Amino acid sequence: GSLAVLNPDDIESVSILKDASAASIYGARGAGGVVLVTTRTGKPGKLKVCVNTLGGFETPIRLPNRLPSWTAAAMQNEAAENAGQPAPWDPAEIALMKSGNHYAIDYQRPDYYRYYYNFDPIPVLTKSKTGIENYNVSVKGGDSANQFSVSLGYFGRQGLFAAGPDRTQRMNARMSLNNRFNKHLSLETRLSYAQTNTFSPSQPVEGPRGLLAGLYRGPGNVPVYVPGTGNYAYGSAPTYAILEDGGERDEKNNYVDAVFTLRADSVAKGLTLRLIYSPQQHTLQDNLGRNTLLFGNRVAPAA
Repeated sequence: GSLAVLNPDDIESVSILKDASAASIYGARGAGGVVLVTTRTGKPGKLKVCVNTLGGFETPIRLPNRLPSWTAAAMQNEAAENAGQPAPWDPAEIALMKSGNHYAIDYQRPDYYRYYYNFDPIPVLTKSKTGIENYNVSVKGGDSANQFSVSLGYFGRQGLFAAGPDRTQRMNARMSLNNRFNKHLSLETRLSYAQTNTFSPSQPVEGPRGLLAGLYRGPGNVPVYVPGTGNYAYGSAPTYAILEDGGERDEKNNYVDAVFTLRADSVAKGLTLRLIYSPQQHTLQDNLGRNTLLFGNRVAPAA
């Protein structure tokens, strides 16, 4: 199975085989060493029920700050001047950005507004803390001939974005049975199931064109909505619109593992035989839904 979906509460011990002779039975896959993870099994004795819960928070170490819109406008003017081009912003427009959120009809395009906002999407679209929760229940017991162990687990984590889908969850179920039929024959049964669900935005999050980069790449002088309407403003960074109304990606992984070990002890002096059967199945569902987003100008959705 995959260590990525193994419930840590089910782990009893971890061993590392670095010696070539010890790892040789794993063939070429063990050339760099082998990590052996032993999961918990039932023990003879009274029925034992364990319940573990864990909750916590994650905080981003550091999120870079955006430049104010008026500083970005001044830098655009300086870049245009160095390139021998006319400045895109008048000093009066930069002053409007400093004094507050203003807008006016664009005289060159009367159907559009010209915006003088200072919009920072970082505190609007990101969380200062995200939650983690983990729940585990296990039952084990048995006698000298038959032991069993059953466990159920749930893990949930919230993502960084404050808007739209951004969370993941994992559910685990594991059963272990040890049955000794006589002094020679015994059967060990290990069954496990894991499901992971990741809900994320419909567009990529990472990379130079991802949504995280879009928090810094978009213009700060344009608001999210056209003033006085619920229409997304033409010319604004689309990150907010994509997170809120752009759709969702639902990735679901299902892992099923089983190990059946039939042992024959003391068949002859010093001889033990083992027959192992280990089927595995992994299925992936990737459901992606994207919505068409409309960005409006002053009078209607922009063409």
